[in-house]
Amino acid sequence: MQSDVAREGLQDDFMLLSGRNYFLRRVKPVHVICTLLAVSYVLIVVLFVTSSNDGPKQPQQVESNDTALVVAAMQGNVQSSAVGQRTLGDQMTALQNKFDTLLLKMTDLENIMKKDIPANLCGTGSEAWEYYNGSCYLFLNVKSTWMEGKVKCETKSATLTVISSEGEQSFLVGKTRDQRFWIGLTDMDEEKEWQWVDGTDYKSSIKFWLPNEPNDSNQNEDCAELRSGGEWNDVRCNDQCFTICEKKAST
Repeated sequence: MQSDVAREGLQDDFMLLSGRNYFLRRVKPVHVICTLLAVSYVLIVVLFVTSSNDGPKQPQQVESNDTALVVAAMQGNVQSSAVGQRTLGDQMTALQNKFDTLLLKMTDLENIMKKDIPANLCGTGSEAWEYYNGSCYLFLNVKSTWMEGKVKCETKSATLTVISSEGEQSFLVGKTRDQRFWIGLTDMDEEKEWQWVDGTDYKSSIKFWLPNEPNDSNQNEDCAELRSGGEWNDVRCNDQCFTICEKKAST
């Protein structure tokens, strides 16, 4: 009986020890897992703090990079502008050189033309005859009637000027600005039948009348004048105008 009791006690002790060992075996893995979780948590916290500290620096770096790009672009624009100014300056210098060269050539040509036209081509007297395209012109600065001007020209072996080309018209206009001059055109022999004093055919010749002229508006407007604006106008032959005489140049 006692032996059975003792045996049962031993069995109980054994079972108790066996259960404790089992418990210990079960507890160790749980402890390890908890430890690993704790370490992981600490690592996560450290990484978060580190990233938080590094975070604000990134926008500053981006801003710094953007500023550097802007500065570089501005420097490039300044350099391009400087190059453009130098190029424009070079072009202006080249144009000025071309202009100077052209001016010299024109001066040389003028000198050659003067040499080709002898000084006595229009006479050597004191009167200031001017040469143009094979003819000589004298601008009388004393006003007179058309007929008086005609007679004055004839005493100089010339006639009142006869305009036969646009070039001649331009030449005369350039010499008679702001003044009225008689020209050798009249219809005093027959109304509306205009004639040049040297017999040049009027109908086929070039004309530079004012609009709606000649109109004989005041009647007896039988003589032609070269007006200050360069157009022709019919006026009374007794009006007072300056005179243009023309003669052929000497050959």
